[in-house]
Formats: sequence, C-alpha cells, structure tokens
Amino acid sequence: MVIVRATRSKVHRCHHPRSVTHDASQSTHVIHVCVRSRPKIPLPNKVTMTSEKTPQVIINPVHSTQSTSLRSDLQKYRISPEFEDQSVITVNSSKLTEAKMFYSNSNGLGITREYHRDSNKKKKEKQKKIFISISIAIGIVLLVSSILIPVLLLLPRTKTTYPEAKLRWNSTGITVAGITGLSGVANNCLNTPMSVAIDRLNTLYIADYTCYRIQRWLRDATSGTTVAGNLNCTAGSILTGLTLPTHILLDSDDNMYITDYSSSKILFWPNNATIGRIIAGTGVIGNAGNELFTPFGLTRDSDTGTLYIADTGNHRIMRYLYNATSGTVVAGGNGPGLNSSQLHSPSSVYYESFSDSLIIVNFNLNNVVRWKIGDSRWKLITGTVNGTMGSTSALLSSPVGMTVDPMGNIYVADLNNHRIQFFLSDEANGTTIAGVSTVSGSDTTHLTTPYGVALDNQLNLYVVDTGNHRIQKFLRY
Repeated sequence: MVIVRATRSKVHRCHHPRSVTHDASQSTHVIHVCVRSRPKIPLPNKVTMTSEKTPQVIINPVHSTQSTSLRSDLQKYRISPEFEDQSVITVNSSKLTEAKMFYSNSNGLGITREYHRDSNKKKKEKQKKIFISISIAIGIVLLVSSILIPVLLLLPRTKTTYPEAKLRWNSTGITVAGITGLSGVANNCLNTPMSVAIDRLNTLYIADYTCYRIQRWLRDATSGTTVAGNLNCTAGSILTGLTLPTHILLDSDDNMYITDYSSSKILFWPNNATIGRIIAGTGVIGNAGNELFTPFGLTRDSDTGTLYIADTGNHRIMRYLYNATSGTVVAGGNGPGLNSSQLHSPSSVYYESFSDSLIIVNFNLNNVVRWKIGDSRWKLITGTVNGTMGSTSALLSSPVGMTVDPMGNIYVADLNNHRIQFFLSDEANGTTIAGVSTVSGSDTTHLTTPYGVALDNQLNLYVVDTGNHRIQKFLRY
C-alpha cells in the first residue's frame, strides 16, 4: 500500500477520493511530497504530482525493501510546508480514504491556541498590575493633597522674589505735565498739584488741588483733560464737584478713588463718568466709625477691594471693607503723640499684602513706620521715635507722599528738604534720587516742596513738584 502525503493549498482545496487498486500483498510505503491540489482526476497506477516550485515527479509503488532509498530520492524534492493543515491520502487494497491532520504529526493549532491563551492571560495580568499601580498612585496623591492643602492655606503669604534690578535714576528731570512756575486754569497748566497716579498705558491722573479737579494727561501730551470735578476750576460740594482733592488711586479698570480733603470724604468715580459717589465719610467732619476728618492719603487691597484711609485729622488709619458704610480703626486712634501706639497726622499709607501690614508716613513725627494689621503698636522704619527733624540720610523733614515698589523699597517725598528719598527694603538710611537736599529750585535738577511720588511699570520716577506746578519724570537707567 502506498500512502501519499500531500500538502493542501489554501487556495485550491481538494477533498475528492481517488480510486487506486494494487495488489494486497504489497507492502505499505509512505511518501512525503508537497504538491498543489489539482482538479479532480482518478488516480492511475502511477501517481503524477506537480508543483509550481518543483518539476513533475512520477511515483511507482515499491516494495518495503525499496522504501528507504525511495524516501531519500524524494527528500530533495520536498518543499517545506507553508500551511497549517495537510491531507493524508491512504491507498490500500480495498479503498482510498482521506483524512485531515496537522503538520508535523500534530497539535499545532492546539499549541497556537494555548500560546494565545497564555498571551492574553499575561496581558490581563499586566493590565491588572498597571491598574493597581495607578490606583495606588492616585490614592497617595489624594492623601498628600489632603494634608498639604490645609497646611499651605494656613501659611502666611510670602514675599515675591524679583530679579535684582538696577535702581538708579537720571538726576535731570523732564517736565511731562504743567508749565514750570506757572499756575492757571487752562488745560495745559496745573495749580498746586498734590498727587499723581499712572495707568498701564502711562497716562497720568493728577489731583490738581487748588483747581478742584482731576486732570488726565495722556502720554507725551501737552495738555490735560478734566475727568472729575468742575471744568472752570471751581469747588463743588455736590457729587459732580470736588473740594481740595489730595490723593488719587486707580484700580485695574481705571476707576478713580479720590480723597476729598476739605469735605472729609472718599469718592468713587467710575472711568469716564461725570459724577462720583461717596464710599467713605459723610461729607461732615467727625470721628465716628462712618466719619473722617480731613483725610489725605489712601491705599487699597486689590485682592479684596478693602480701603485703608489716612484719616489725618483724627490721627488714625481707617479700614473700609468692600461696599461697607462704616470703617474700623486699624492703626492709631489714640490721639496724637510720640507713643508707638499713637500716630501724629498720618499723611500717607500703603498696604503691603505679603506682610499684611501698613506702611505709614507720620507727617508731624517726621518718620515712616510699619503697623502690622492686628498689632497695637508700630515699628520704626526710618526717622526717629521722638519726631526729630533733619536732612541727613536717616532723617526727614515733614514727609508727605510715599510709594513702595514690588521689591519692598520705599520712596518718600521729603517736603521741606525738597528731595525724594529712596530706602531699600528694611534699611533706615536713605539716598536722595531726585532734587537737591535742602535746596529748592525750578530747573531740571531741583524741586520745590514736592508732595507726591509715583512709579510706572518700568520704575521710572514721577514727582509731583508742587511748588513749581508741574510733574517731573526721572528716567531709570
């Protein structure tokens, strides 16, 4: 009997039985040849097998004594199987049968399925481990967050650290508003200006004291425009007018907060509005919680909208919460005096957010002090505790206006010394950066009784040169 093992093509499958008759006395031989399936043809005594890759081979049945040599002869024509399944055609004395089997005796498909089962199992185990790791990581993050967030909220706000800047200014000033030595009603003149505020476009807002108005002066302009108060430089007691404005403050929308000294009130004046409204004081002098007495300076916490007012005549600093109708004393309020629990005619105040404290200019004590919110006493920054007047680097003479830069350095308008003093943060000795100490004048290097000082976003210095009716700009370089 001859068993012909033939590789089946995936393209041309053939499962038709072929009848082959041989002598039953012949031995059985197994011949392995890879062939492509042909159309259905009855098998003769000679089996012809062809392949696209091999020449045609004629195979005759042989006896068992020739089996080994025949297998060797045909081995060189064997083509490695390229498909998973094969057909086995068995020829014996009675019939021809066909059965399917796997290459290499085999359970190849079973091995393949087992491989994929193992791969899927490993993949699932890997995904499970990843999921567990991610869950643990998220749990740790949530745990740490639940601990750190309350701690961070309880920590005091820290001071922002800025890159070291060169803080030096040209000693020669440039007149950017007003006419030197000339006061007047015209829009190109100022009349005893007291303070200046600067917006993000370097537009100036000037409190023109004895002209009872706020002048807006665009950058590089030669004249200003009245944006609050009467146009003809007359005082007004109603909400369209002002009476001796001493300080102006801007918020991020260029709305104005104006200290109206003579009427003892603070006005909120919306940008481009023609009328203001009272937000502190009543317009009547007094010392109650909702009253003021000749307020001069003003500062604001931009985060909360809280106002801090230098209530000069009452020797105290008042705090007005946003939209409040009455204030609270947060510094002074114990009458004028030299004691550290007292203030004496405070003329300027600045709120320092990172330390939650107020920097206060004591006009009649010739010093600058720090008063932390909640404390009952001040700490000296510069000047003396007993109010000594002087012109040295550590003394002042009737200081009025003041501002603070982002690094905590302090700039003070030293009125009677005709100069601007610069104090590095936590330093008691200052440096004159504008004007000539104790010498008044109207040229580009001198000042006469300066009341106010301000900085733009480049730290250029603006000085309200009150006695010369002008605003001087000193460039930083």
